[in-house]
Amino acid sequence: MKKELFEALTGDEELVSLVGRTELTNEPCIFFNTPTGHNSFPVVSFFEKDGADSVFADDCCIARTVVMQIDIWSHQNLSQICGRVEVIMRSLGYSRISDCDLPDPNIGHRQSVYQKYCYN
Repeated sequence: MKKELFEALTGDEELVSLVGRTELTNEPCIFFNTPTGHNSFPVVSFFEKDGADSVFADDCCIARTVVMQIDIWSHQNLSQICGRVEVIMRSLGYSRISDCDLPDPNIGHRQSVYQKYCYN
């Protein structure tokens, strides 16, 4: 799931144009876990927040729930970036289960949580 999500986020030209690229490697400012070696904004990071067996048939798990958290930091265009991430997540079959602005006096920070059922 992490690889699929990373490829979808970094492969979306509209999102990449909104977040930009790192100066050092010219990679999109989209990171799994912590944005290491990158100190400017905007930036998107994500990680698997939870995963559990969730659907059973004949005592066998036939699907699991995967929960991904996406954090977006930006001085501007926060709503545009969040909107584009939403489109990408829905195209991958995720639904948003939580969305909030986190207080930070120096930057806009939005945290969105999505879940998806993955069938075996």
